[in-house]
Amino acid sequence: AGTGFAVRADPWLQWRGLEDGLNRAFAGLARAPSQWRVRSHVLDGTGWIVELKAGDVEARCIDGAVVAVSGGDARYGAGLRLLVALGAGWSGVPKRTAVVTPALPETCEGMRTLMPESSFERLDPWRRGNEERYDLIICGPGPLSSRAEPLRIMSVEGLRLLRARLREGGALALWFPAGYVAGATLGSGMATVAKVFPDFKVFLAGSEAVFVAGKGASAAFEDLEALFQRQAAEQWLREGGIWGPLDLLTPYAGTAGEMISVYGASRAYRVSRPMRPPALARDLRVKTRALPLAMLAQHRLAGTEALLSDLQFSSGNQRYVALQGFDNIYWDATARILESIGRVRGPQRNALVRFLSDGRARLD
Repeated sequence: AGTGFAVRADPWLQWRGLEDGLNRAFAGLARAPSQWRVRSHVLDGTGWIVELKAGDVEARCIDGAVVAVSGGDARYGAGLRLLVALGAGWSGVPKRTAVVTPALPETCEGMRTLMPESSFERLDPWRRGNEERYDLIICGPGPLSSRAEPLRIMSVEGLRLLRARLREGGALALWFPAGYVAGATLGSGMATVAKVFPDFKVFLAGSEAVFVAGKGASAAFEDLEALFQRQAAEQWLREGGIWGPLDLLTPYAGTAGEMISVYGASRAYRVSRPMRPPALARDLRVKTRALPLAMLAQHRLAGTEALLSDLQFSSGNQRYVALQGFDNIYWDATARILESIGRVRGPQRNALVRFLSDGRARLD
């Protein structure tokens, strides 16, 4: 409450409430920044957005919640664009869409750009009184990044509330900072999703993952193609390195069933239990972790059959033409991912060796 008051009502006191909150959030870190300086602030439909800087560290906050921290770029790119595009593709032509709050402006911009005909609402699944159901719910970085409340979404109870707001055949697209958390956190995150959505799919965009889930949710190739037919949408996707429908498919990592070796022994996060996830903010002050990415990327070796079996084509000819060269592109991308992971040194390399020795990895 104090932080909210300082941010909303008292900017002339050098934003002391927000500064103190940030310093407490980063307390104990080896490179905990100090002397935050406000670079910009704006109040819009998303909330009160504040960008701050301390030395070479930048942070973005929405209503006092830390949603991004970096060593020079506090914005989200390819992962966020993949999140919105996959959500749009896997929900057909959504008529009613919702974004979980607090939502980054980039998430809202992407939803309006890719789905201009859809109604668009902000959703707090814990708030009573609104029982609308949606064709698509997108949960981007903001709701998971608060250092106080990631359990509002990343818990069995939170995800059940989101599932209850989906229509039959609706889709949930959930962002997850896979490469910025420990392997145990990734395993517990996927175990939590699997408790509520047993058939989710995993996609990788750099060090960020997108989980696509929903009972009966599937994608039609022509719906993926349609995302690129508007100039504004095409430009927005290309800024994230997404040039066509196949670029939405090549990030595919695997299904929930294929990931069972990663999360099978992990404990799901629950509001009713004392175990708490860390703040799931993308933190570029630390290096990308190779182990959680290897835990996901290894399942690309299983191939794309599970993905393509759920992808709908209008005809056999469309399927043949659309997928020309897809396997080669997919395996080239897989090789690049695994090669980059294999180049790590030091403690990360030791963690990879232990992972490859414990029976959970595919060694082919």
